[in-house]
Amino acid sequence: MKQSIKYVEERYHSSFLLEYFDKLADINPKDVGNIFLIMIEKSIPWYKQENIQSIVEKIYKAGFKNEIANLICDRYARAGFEFLTEIYKKYNK
Repeated sequence: MKQSIKYVEERYHSSFLLEYFDKLADINPKDVGNIFLIMIEKSIPWYKQENIQSIVEKIYKAGFKNEIANLICDRYARAGFEFLTEIYKKYNK
């Protein structure tokens, strides 16, 4: 999965993957977060923001703040997307 996730095109397959990752994040948020970080190295999926927010929230709740969740929020913010800002603030008071 880590090898192929780099080649997902944000417009075509990412919405399906985000829904799938959201479900998997309930079971294994660390692995989902690490795969998500790899995916956003090349492109930033923004469609299905509710899934992205849910995934990031689950990663924070699981205790992977600095090594995963904050990095995802930072990458989105640097790309000009602000829909994770409130979640970031919630866990970085």
